[in-house]
Amino acid sequence: MRVLFMDDSLDVGGKERLLVTLLGQFKGSRVDACLCILGKPGRLADRAAALASDSILLGRKASFSMPAVKRLHRYIEDKKIEIVHCNGVVDAFHAYLASKATGVKLVATVHGHETGWHLAVHKWVLARFDRIVAVSESHRMDLERSGYPARRMVSVPNSYDASFERPEPYSMPGLGNTGRLALVCVGRLDMLKDQKTLVRAVGILVSEGLDVTLDLVGDGHPRFRDSLVKIINETRLEDRVRILGTIDDVPGLLKNYDAFALASLSETFGIAAAEAMAVGLPVVLSDIPALRELIGNGQYGLLFDPGSPESAAGCLRRLMDRGFRHEMSVKALSRAAEYSPEVMTAKLSDLYMGLLCNDCRDGKCQG
Repeated sequence: MRVLFMDDSLDVGGKERLLVTLLGQFKGSRVDACLCILGKPGRLADRAAALASDSILLGRKASFSMPAVKRLHRYIEDKKIEIVHCNGVVDAFHAYLASKATGVKLVATVHGHETGWHLAVHKWVLARFDRIVAVSESHRMDLERSGYPARRMVSVPNSYDASFERPEPYSMPGLGNTGRLALVCVGRLDMLKDQKTLVRAVGILVSEGLDVTLDLVGDGHPRFRDSLVKIINETRLEDRVRILGTIDDVPGLLKNYDAFALASLSETFGIAAAEAMAVGLPVVLSDIPALRELIGNGQYGLLFDPGSPESAAGCLRRLMDRGFRHEMSVKALSRAAEYSPEVMTAKLSDLYMGLLCNDCRDGKCQG
């Protein structure tokens, strides 16, 4: 079956890396994966195109492009595309128009929480799609509450890049016998990721005489970054907290740390946390629905109250115990196996087959 994967751009980000993972997993499988980039290529475009059996760059410059719709329509017909799988609002709208009179099935993965006119347009367009994919069960329930059509909704949890996998529990090389807890947080710098809570939590532990460091990986809005720097300076944590910016080799980077922390106020899945678990890092996460689901309500990681440095510090304090860290490392690895690329692609492949099966009932083939 021939599936066309669409995104507006393939710059470095969670859903963009996920699309590259999908293309790699489907290469040589029963899913013949093609790629369509609607707008600017982005940093991951060449890598993604090399994994796809065929690709097209439409070069959209305005919010809506009728020439892009017409080119996409011709491409769907010429390449005999059977399913178009979209990953954003803009590409879904263009795909809906381009699919007219082609008989192609439409699938869309919703990766985030839309607001304003984007939400209204998204709901209107996706109500005309064959399947809507939520990236976690908690996300599916959020989408239904927001008015997305429940009867078209399925939950297919996200995955991590295969390059993040480690065969054995993490050995915590950064610790040695020094008694230091080396923490890392990966994510864009903004209010919803709430790195300020982690900085303040580290400040609490340092004030108690504990040897704790935190590296923040990612870029974001300059004003938020400046506010982080101000807090770091005011709390005299310049030698404890670093802002590293964007790092290309995140799997290699994670090997230098003892634990992963994420203080998000909102997530639909938590790819960065899943990636950390896949390399065996113990995870300390804010107690919000998607992250709670990711670690089995606290069975495979530690949860703290969102926005509370004191609660976060309490969890991090427990990880000063090396034996407990090893226990949580083993648990993280076991849980990560449930979110492997193979699991995700198998579920999507079954979804595609169900849509194309003439005897399909409720997404399951009866023949």
